[in-house]
Amino acid sequence: IHITVMNSLGIETTINPEFESALIYAEKLSMDGVKDIYPLSREIKIAEIPVFPFLEGQLPDFKKLTEKNNVEIIAIKRYTSQSQAGNGESAKVLFPGKLPEKFILQSSDTLVVMGNKDDVTDFMKGR
Repeated sequence: IHITVMNSLGIETTINPEFESALIYAEKLSMDGVKDIYPLSREIKIAEIPVFPFLEGQLPDFKKLTEKNNVEIIAIKRYTSQSQAGNGESAKVLFPGKLPEKFILQSSDTLVVMGNKDDVTDFMKGR
């Protein structure tokens, strides 16, 4: 109701953190397996997802993965141990174009991907 009153007074931009957080949380719940999600627009999302089991211990071919799935892998978050992943612990952020030579994905790594919500969902399902 406050937003309606403020809009009628000519205020075009309002901040409603509870509403915005609820939208993000609902979207996160609708995408099974997403650790975190950040909307860039209604269509485009940045999502943090766990490394797929078939990629663990592999030297990833990011170009092949992204071309097939119409998403971009924009970063990899590397935690020092499995127990710290997602517990607010700091992670080292690595970028696909600047990975150390012979970089191997670990089960505790997190992929940061960007794309359309449906494409991210398909990517997570391994389609």
